[in-house]
Amino acid sequence: MTKYKMILIILVLILLLPIGIFAVNIMSKNTEANEVTITDSEEEIICNTDESKPLEGIEMITEFEVYTQDTKEVKAKWFSTLNDEIMYGNHFSLEKKVGDQWVIVRKETDVMIAFTDIGYILGHGDEQWQTFRTSVYTETLEIGQYRIATDFHRETLNGVDYGAGNYPRYPIYAYFEVGQENVKRELNKSKTEFEYLNDSYGYSIVFPVEWKGLVFTVEDQDTKSPLHDMLTKLDQDYFIVRHRHPNRTAETPYQDTVFAMVRSEEWNKNANDVTSGHLDLLPQTVLSNFEYIMVHDPYHYSSKNQGYDEVMDILKHNLKTY
Repeated sequence: MTKYKMILIILVLILLLPIGIFAVNIMSKNTEANEVTITDSEEEIICNTDESKPLEGIEMITEFEVYTQDTKEVKAKWFSTLNDEIMYGNHFSLEKKVGDQWVIVRKETDVMIAFTDIGYILGHGDEQWQTFRTSVYTETLEIGQYRIATDFHRETLNGVDYGAGNYPRYPIYAYFEVGQENVKRELNKSKTEFEYLNDSYGYSIVFPVEWKGLVFTVEDQDTKSPLHDMLTKLDQDYFIVRHRHPNRTAETPYQDTVFAMVRSEEWNKNANDVTSGHLDLLPQTVLSNFEYIMVHDPYHYSSKNQGYDEVMDILKHNLKTY
């Protein structure tokens, strides 16, 4: 019996040997396949990285080279010469140079600092302002060198979207000093245009250079406007702002750039009731920020005025928050 058992065991082993070899081959092939999969996965993960160096073609420059110690906010302008889109948000940190190191500036508080999660797109050739409220980190800036530190995601590569979860993130810094008096930078890089900045109402307009020396006025409500009744229901204290071409005369009536300014809080509170829920009946807006909704009122415009088409183009393309 022992002899036959041995023969049976040998036969079984011989029969199982090809299966074992086949199984090893399968495992080997699977291992190779897995290696390929891992490599592909790693290539995807490489796209979703935190880069250590800023991206060439994207700049952020503060409005002033030097700020005074009582400064509560710093405005900076984003510039892009990159032939792709990026997206940035509201988050940032404030850093001060101490020796050779950049040290984060913070208040001694248990209150957690939070930022509104909004994404802003910056495309090729775009310029956009952003306000950083330094008062969330410190009430008084000591004399010295500082920088705003934040980051952004690159959305596209040669016009092709990276895809969700694969956007590389880059750091970016805007440098400034704190001293005895404000020193403003010249950020207008164009010889054919100039940027009008309205700090009181938080907007900027890029005008042709011929508009330099424009006259800005704040005016009362115009009861003759067909939009007046609706505007007063939206905000009983709305007002008019006007930008007048410096060469306007009675003989040469250049088109003014005019907006009705409605407080955002009042607009949001009353819009639904004013339109009985038909929000499409609201007047056309050209820009909004945290404080104001800027309304286009056709009553103040005429195609017979010189420069009318130019002003319409300005409203469409050159009006931004500041």
